[in-house]
Amino acid sequence: MYRRNRVVYIPYHTMYSKNNRYIVNMIHILRQKYKVKAKMAKPSEIFDILDTKAIILNWVEIDLDDRMKKNILWHRILGVRIIWVFHDKYPHNTPKNKKIYENIKWLANNSTDILLHSKHSKQFIPNLKRNYKKSVYVPHIKYKDQRMWVDSEKIQKQYDILDDTFVFCMFGFINPYKNYENVIKSFKMLNIKDTKLIIVGKAYDEQYKKKLLRLCENDRNIILDFRFLSEIELNEILDISDVVVIPYLNESSMNSGVMIQAFSCGKTVIINDFAMARDYEKEFCFYRFSTSLEKAMKRAYLNGKKINRIMGEAAKKYIDTHNNERIVRDIIFEILK
Repeated sequence: MYRRNRVVYIPYHTMYSKNNRYIVNMIHILRQKYKVKAKMAKPSEIFDILDTKAIILNWVEIDLDDRMKKNILWHRILGVRIIWVFHDKYPHNTPKNKKIYENIKWLANNSTDILLHSKHSKQFIPNLKRNYKKSVYVPHIKYKDQRMWVDSEKIQKQYDILDDTFVFCMFGFINPYKNYENVIKSFKMLNIKDTKLIIVGKAYDEQYKKKLLRLCENDRNIILDFRFLSEIELNEILDISDVVVIPYLNESSMNSGVMIQAFSCGKTVIINDFAMARDYEKEFCFYRFSTSLEKAMKRAYLNGKKINRIMGEAAKKYIDTHNNERIVRDIIFEILK
């Protein structure tokens, strides 16, 4: 009798990696019950396959080729669960490509389970009538709030920010699909002296970095910091910020780990009208916009620091209750049962 005590998680990141913290958190959960591996067994490694409980696939739509498809199907024939995490409608910053669309359909049709991190993203599953029964909603796991260990005064001095300055921020990988240009343009249109916009994170490439630098030229209220942030540094940025801005393009986006991370640290957000935002709209703990980001930013500013702090605390309370590790773990282990 085979134990089925292995789970293959693709892509695989360790706690020491500078990559996606979401992946690290999910692997941490899986390790509580399974041996987590980075690669599928070869088709000839029958005993390893028979000891595998599931393959969990994240963001493989571009790299999926015929060889990988055949191996996935071979695993499925031998009783392995194939769990596809449906993160995005289409890979970000990727030209429209028939092969990628076919890969998305293939994953939907050939997985045993489709894992969703937003209830409203179910409508975008390919061949919905055929595949909706295999979909399961798993809350996006919350992030660790480390603000109690940060040095706020240090970061305020670094960025020349006063206590009464209203701070908008954007953090994470600085990528074109996140629509940074719109944030910079909208912030400039506000034309409010006692505000700052902090944009911090590693740039997508040098060309995009230069483009943003040109847009912010000679504006002392916009701070561009093109560094990879440690968890403590990120929590320092969040601690001095009032509102996190998330104006992602709807064309590809369904979910936002940044929104969950902001909520986890007690910060409200301004976010575009996409699937995950609709899941939380009844909680009244953030600003959702569909057309004018400038109006949403102005509304947040006029609400002042205290109201935004109350909204952030409400968001954190909801996330602590509904997106904690225990809830996510119980659902994942139920799928793998």
